[in-house]
Formats: sequence, C-alpha cells, structure tokens
Amino acid sequence: MTQPDNFCATFGQQSGEALAGTGAHPERMVLIRWPKSRWSYAMREAADMGGPLRDAIQTLTKAGWRVNLVDRKNDAGPIGRVIVVPRRQSFDIPPDHLADFLLSLAADHPLTDYRSTHATAEVVLCCTHGQHDRCCAKFGFAAYRLLAAAAQEYRDRFDVWESTHLGGCRFSGNAVFTRSMRKYGRIGATDAAAIIAAESNGQAWLPSLRGTSHLSPEAQAAEIAALQAIGGHTQFPALAIDLLHATDSARDFHVKTHDGVYFVGCEATISRSHDSCSDLGDDLPLKERQAWKAVQVRKGVTPRANDLAAADGAGR
Repeated sequence: MTQPDNFCATFGQQSGEALAGTGAHPERMVLIRWPKSRWSYAMREAADMGGPLRDAIQTLTKAGWRVNLVDRKNDAGPIGRVIVVPRRQSFDIPPDHLADFLLSLAADHPLTDYRSTHATAEVVLCCTHGQHDRCCAKFGFAAYRLLAAAAQEYRDRFDVWESTHLGGCRFSGNAVFTRSMRKYGRIGATDAAAIIAAESNGQAWLPSLRGTSHLSPEAQAAEIAALQAIGGHTQFPALAIDLLHATDSARDFHVKTHDGVYFVGCEATISRSHDSCSDLGDDLPLKERQAWKAVQVRKGVTPRANDLAAADGAGR
C-alpha cells in the first residue's frame, strides 16, 4: 500500500476498508444553528455556550436525542434555530430561551408555546467538523460545497447544512439524508451531484453508500450487495430484508428488490483502521472492529431454502 498522507480518510481508502455496513445513525435528531467559528471538539458544544445550555443539551441527549450543531455561510438565519428530525419542525429560539426549549423537548412536553414552521425540504447534513478531525475540514467541507451546489437545482427538495461530527471521520466526506436515513461516505467530485439526483428520485447512489441507518450493519451490507447485483450505480432501496439464518459469524438474508428477491450470505470480518487523524504518526495500533462482508449473492431461491424444502419432503 502506498504510504498515505496525514489523513485517516486517505489511509482508510488505501487500505480497502469497505463503506457498506457503516451507516448507523439515530433517527431522532435535534440540530442547533450555531456559528461554526465557535464549535469545539465536542459535537454538541460550542465554546461560547453557557452552563445551563450545556446542561440542557446533556439532558436532551440522555432522553434519547442526537444533538448536532449546524451552520452554513451566507445564511441570515439566527443563532438558536432548532430543527427537530423526524418531526420536520423548525423553531427560531432566542439564545436565552434555548435551554428551556431543549428541556421541554427532553421531557416530551408540548411545544405549543414556541412558534414553529414545517420543514418541507429534506435536511441534508454534511460533516465539516474540522475541530474534531482534519479530514472533516478538508474532505468534508469540499463535499458540503459540492452537495450544496448540486442541491440548487432542487431548491424545494433539499436543505443542506454543515454539521458537527456524524461518525466515521475515516470515511470523510460524510453526509446523512434525514428522510431516507441513508448515510454516504467518501463523497468526491463525481459523487455529489449523482447523490442529489438519486435521492431526489427516492433512490440511492451505491458507490458512496455506507448504509440505510435503521438497519443492522449486516443488513446494510446485504442490501447494498443485492442492489449492486442488479447493476448500475443508482437503485431504489430494498422493499424488504428478511433474516433467514444467523450464527456468530454469518448471516443469510432474503433481500426483496424491485428486480426480484436476492439471497445474500454475509460473513463477519475484522476491519483495521485509524479512527481519526490524531491516531496517525504516533505508532498507535490500528483499531480492530467487526465488519460484515457479502460473500454470496444470487437471485432467486436460496441454497438454504432448497435444503429445507428437500428435508421437509424427505420427512413426509
């Protein structure tokens, strides 16, 4: 392998770490507009946030919400704008009332005292959190600019934001589409417009797809493998994914697509990578994590189904 530069994303790509199966992301999100210049290393905090607001964010996180800070240049929106996903609500909250608002949300209290607007466009988050990892500054911001530019052709469909940490700096540039809940990585110059075009049609752009976030890692890998088997870079998502058989190191799935049902057999593997750029150059060992790889993909009745049918027939 060619010696990588000082970016964990470059190392990960050169080492062949797969994107498929790495798309986990919570659906319940609270996005707080805060100037990027004041972001800190932590994805939920800014340098100029007061203690009560930090405490409220912590309470909201404990209540099961993912909290990210968002921003974008040349936008006149106020500090304290809050977008609640998946409710598709946007609130403009004065900074001195923001802590109380977040505590009300955490307690699941009615938010009728706060004026909201319905968010018609799909919020797209692109991690540009350079304070967290330099890959997100370099590759993430480049991906954001490309996605934002491509989205201009679909003005009423997408609302693209810079975001704090989305997970997987080593896959930068990363993005999450908050309605389809598809997560993308390694977004480059040839990917951004294709991703926006595909998502506008309810489809996925497979070359950059990390996974559909509500699925398990192995089911994400199975879905992507089945869609790739159909052919082409753009496909509609699976209609259903059924687990047929599971062991500690293997999973068999039926993946129902618009092209028919595919059998996908996945095996557990070990992925080795650096988590972040800060791990490079310090002789730190590579982090090992479980990953899932599709090792068998075929259209139609599964080998296991044939075996079960034969056994059933013999029993009669």
